[in-house]
Amino acid sequence: MLVLKIQLIYKARSPRTQEEYRIDMSIMQDYCRRNKMCECIISSLLNLQLEEDDADRIIDRCFAELSKLYHPRRCFLFLFCSLQEKLELTHEWCESGTFAQKGKLSDFSISQNPWLNVRLENNEIVEISDSEDLSPEITHVRECLGLQGNLTFIVPIKSRSEVEGFLGIDIIGNNELYSEYKEILHKIADVIGNTLSNQRRTALLESKKKDAERRAQQKTDFANYISHEVRNPLTSIQSIIEVIERSNLDNLQMEYVGILKQAVTSLLWVVNQALEYSRSECGAIVLQEIPFNLKSVITGCFDVYKEKARQKGLSLTYGVSENIPAELIGDPGRLCQIIGNLVDNSIKFTQQGGIDLHVSLEHEDEKDLVLHFDVVDTGIGIPPECIGRLFERFSQVNTPGPCKCKGSGLGLSICKNLVEIMGGRIFAESAPDKGSRFSFLIKFRK
Repeated sequence: MLVLKIQLIYKARSPRTQEEYRIDMSIMQDYCRRNKMCECIISSLLNLQLEEDDADRIIDRCFAELSKLYHPRRCFLFLFCSLQEKLELTHEWCESGTFAQKGKLSDFSISQNPWLNVRLENNEIVEISDSEDLSPEITHVRECLGLQGNLTFIVPIKSRSEVEGFLGIDIIGNNELYSEYKEILHKIADVIGNTLSNQRRTALLESKKKDAERRAQQKTDFANYISHEVRNPLTSIQSIIEVIERSNLDNLQMEYVGILKQAVTSLLWVVNQALEYSRSECGAIVLQEIPFNLKSVITGCFDVYKEKARQKGLSLTYGVSENIPAELIGDPGRLCQIIGNLVDNSIKFTQQGGIDLHVSLEHEDEKDLVLHFDVVDTGIGIPPECIGRLFERFSQVNTPGPCKCKGSGLGLSICKNLVEIMGGRIFAESAPDKGSRFSFLIKFRK
């Protein structure tokens, strides 16, 4: 392409004297030099987009590259205001001795210059000269834009095919060859358009992030409010029930009191689960790093559920591999919460047999070890199509037959969040009528 253009220039000149030949050779050398410069500028701007994320610095760099190629008096950028009807002068570069116009010009109305708007929409470069026979429309545009050269190029800035504004350069001098290099103007305009699009996308993502954080905080505040406003009266009711329980009651009355106690306990559990879920969702959980005895934590956790398992005639057992150290460093409270949720869930859906917890060593190095926990039950099992949504919030599996268990649908979701916060993962295996295995891996320090 370059050779063809040089040949066309050479043939157009048809030199007849040595001086004319020397001039033509000089023109062709200058053309080649400028072409090489164009390639370097394009490469430089593409690299700049990858390395730089500040829109103002990228635009300033584009102006600097334009000054190398065109030696303009002034480079400027008009972009649409928030009203999308007028454009304002947002960026400007001026050569020494040239008057800056930023802050001095009124916003430019594109609707009052439909001829310019049409050409920008068609992605055309508009040339505006300072000849004496200018039309009133051109004269008006020159005044509104504060043009200061004898030739100005107006280049559309587009983003996703929408006009964002335009880039302009004021030039003085002999510019007969500048028409050969308009391609570089489109390239620079594309860089600016992409930069503005990326800036807008980044701002949108930042806005969405702040909205998400605000909503998460609102959920936490709401959960805290509910927790406080509901738990206080429930605690009072629980205390009154205990007082009534110690009075002289007949068997029927004792049965009613037992039902009330169970109802209050269930309500408190749901409130606490909702609060815990809200905290884990917004990252408000702070993990402890304290020494603890693994078997003591498991034993203490099982003590809470022993009576519940006994009432259903279920066994509740655990085993810890011998190669696991007795003392670990981590958060025993959160570990007990995960185990407790899984055990409680297994008790709900198991009618005979039992629940067994086994802890094995998955991986170990000098400072840390990863433990593999398995909670295995002999319950009703889970259909294969339901495994994928087990750990989703408010997800509940329909349980056929006599085992109709209802809950908040948050227990397993809380387990998943806690395990992930502790740097681990959780998964399940199950089949209908063959029981379930819930497994999770967590790293602890030695």
